[in-house]
Amino acid sequence: DPTLKASPFTAGINPPVEKEANALLFEGFEGTIPPAGWTAVVNNPFTWEIGTSPYEGAQCATCYYDETYSGDQNEWLISPTIDFAGGKYVLDFWWNGSYYWGVDPYDNYDLTIKLSLDGGATFPIDLWTEADYGVFTNWQWNNSVVDLSAFKNESNVKLAIVYTGYDGAQWNVDAFAINPAPMSWLSAAPTSGTITGGGTVPITVSYDAADLEDGTYTGALVITHTGLATKTVSNVPVTLIVGPAGPAENIVPNPIFAFYEFAIDPMTVTMFIKPGDLPCDLADVNLGSLLVNGVAPAAAAMNGDNLELTMGMVDFIHTYPLMWDVVEGVYAVSGECAGPVPFSVDFPVTLHGHVSGDVNLDQKVNIGDAVFIVTYVFRDGDAPRVPATGDANADGNLNIGDAVYIVNFVFRGGAAPAHQ
Repeated sequence: DPTLKASPFTAGINPPVEKEANALLFEGFEGTIPPAGWTAVVNNPFTWEIGTSPYEGAQCATCYYDETYSGDQNEWLISPTIDFAGGKYVLDFWWNGSYYWGVDPYDNYDLTIKLSLDGGATFPIDLWTEADYGVFTNWQWNNSVVDLSAFKNESNVKLAIVYTGYDGAQWNVDAFAINPAPMSWLSAAPTSGTITGGGTVPITVSYDAADLEDGTYTGALVITHTGLATKTVSNVPVTLIVGPAGPAENIVPNPIFAFYEFAIDPMTVTMFIKPGDLPCDLADVNLGSLLVNGVAPAAAAMNGDNLELTMGMVDFIHTYPLMWDVVEGVYAVSGECAGPVPFSVDFPVTLHGHVSGDVNLDQKVNIGDAVFIVTYVFRDGDAPRVPATGDANADGNLNIGDAVYIVNFVFRGGAAPAHQ
């Protein structure tokens, strides 16, 4: 059936999908093919190009069949290098094509996702093909999710989207993402409901460490309030420590997000000083002398073999200048050993600072931030909690110019918001 050679649709069906927090990769193919940081391998004039019948946004990646029948197609789009850094992730993407020409009654072409462990020198692993999905409808968008946790310790990974075949049909791919794997160890119930004004509803949080290796696991419960005049989102960090050997991290939570300062319920930072971390035995430390970044912790006490320090999240964040972007930083623990002998030791911590333009602190820069600024400037709306985040054009002022700057960035490909 020649009518099933190409998608009959000419427009997208969904607004743009936004990159998930902590995603290692997201590509919506809204720019050029290949996208920035990607590479293409072209073996036929009919190869990957911009498509205009996407799942989301205005574009997708498309490869048409060679209607001139000049030869086989073996067309590749290869991702940037990915470092899983010990984390568990999934590949999550949308695709469509012709079941008629790709599976039954003809098997003339294939869509394959391949994986390289050596930076793209070889691609020995076929992660997924359309045959893995089973029966699908011609040109209907399908979502596939592939577990990548087996590769969590790999640091030189590339993925390839590969079209192969002869006398096949069109493949479309969109919203290609590597997202954090669902946290099977954490669950909550109920997950939705209605609360009357001033009322409360208990939420049961459950942990399951049955299949987890020893270590520290961090996550968050995301609570969205939709019944208020202004939609708000709260992130409640959750930490699970597995194993008898004590905490693997020196600080929990890690990373520290700057917006934790505004959590509805006050948060606490816990630091674990383990034997050998300091230049003296932990039993010889003068607990009253301890400082974290020059500020006394709320509490300091031995807990088993470890010295445990606790500090309010707000106090901890305020020991740093206004934080921007993501920084692999340190916090300094200082004090006195017996003698007295002073010491100061730096410990690693990942600091997720504010994002310029993210004036409503939802970890995204979008039209909502421009609306927030307009409402604040012209309609006596809420003042930004961190005014500097609204200064998108970095001119030292917060005004309508910043809203215009954000609109240009979001919709017109303008420069990204900056900060002083």
